[in-house]
Amino acid sequence: MWNHPPRSKKMKILHLCRYYTPHIGGVETHVAKVSQQLRKKNHDIQVITQSHNQDLAESEVLDGILAHRLPFSAEDRKFPTWKWFWNNRELLFHADIIHIHDVFWWVIPLLPLLWYRQKKLYMTFHGYEGNENPRLFAKFWHWAAYKLTLGNICVGGFHTKWYGVTPTYITYGAVNAPKIKALPHKKNTLIAFVGRLEVDNGIMQYLKAFRHLAGQHTLHLDIFGDGSLRKKGENYAKKHDLPVTFHGFVPDVSEKIGRYEVVFASRYLSILEGLANECRVIAQHTNELQYDYLHHTPFASWICICASAEEIAGCLTQRAKVSSKAAEWACSQTWESMAKTYQTLWTLP
Repeated sequence: MWNHPPRSKKMKILHLCRYYTPHIGGVETHVAKVSQQLRKKNHDIQVITQSHNQDLAESEVLDGILAHRLPFSAEDRKFPTWKWFWNNRELLFHADIIHIHDVFWWVIPLLPLLWYRQKKLYMTFHGYEGNENPRLFAKFWHWAAYKLTLGNICVGGFHTKWYGVTPTYITYGAVNAPKIKALPHKKNTLIAFVGRLEVDNGIMQYLKAFRHLAGQHTLHLDIFGDGSLRKKGENYAKKHDLPVTFHGFVPDVSEKIGRYEVVFASRYLSILEGLANECRVIAQHTNELQYDYLHHTPFASWICICASAEEIAGCLTQRAKVSSKAAEWACSQTWESMAKTYQTLWTLP
């Protein structure tokens, strides 16, 4: 149940998200960072998430945030998920604010009771799903979540066109202040790929681009991330004798970005971290939605946006200096300001 600290707290806030720390990912980072900022304001924060590892406790306190985990993976398990929420409905009933991060379907059976109890429900829509333009089913659930909640935060400005969602607020993520300044460039041009090793993040296109130039330029690529294409990527790099190192998931990768001249990144958080550290950012897209995801942003003109390995290779050969305005803007996107956006959303009439 909810803790009751001696100091008067302002709100009991419950976040619902598919994964949470120690799982690594953009949504996980977003929820954890925002929760920490809100906790500094004396709010009482709890999280409901699903378990990604059977060794994790069903409930535990992480950096002052109480996390409740479904004792199974919730994907495609609607009835067990709904049963768990019914058995644990008091968690929702005692919250002042229920903020849902993409997983709106989790609370559908409880909606009548939540409305009866006048619970305040809000949404954050985190990016897009999969490697294809959204299907009608995905559009419907986004639209339903938009209509059945009091307000929302959209991560990116493409949701209206692709999902029929009118944002209450738009954000592009946030960064911590850079801790490692960019080092003087040595003989090798150091490049970092940051993200899941999946089709929608363009890992194979980046490797193919790297192959185009590896024999002509002194390059080295460090890959931070994991996913279904890791083995394929490793085999490709080995076959073509590419100077590539696969590091897997690295929790503190944001603290290492400043060491690199170029960052391969196709998601907002990694792009912002690259810009904040004055790195050249190359982002790849594979469909129309991803094109809009990257182009309909304040930083589109500061990064190199590509559709193919050939275009990525062309961007790599450029030596354009990163705009100081880009780094200044990225550094201004703080987790403190993000948390204030949430607070403003929740206090809307």
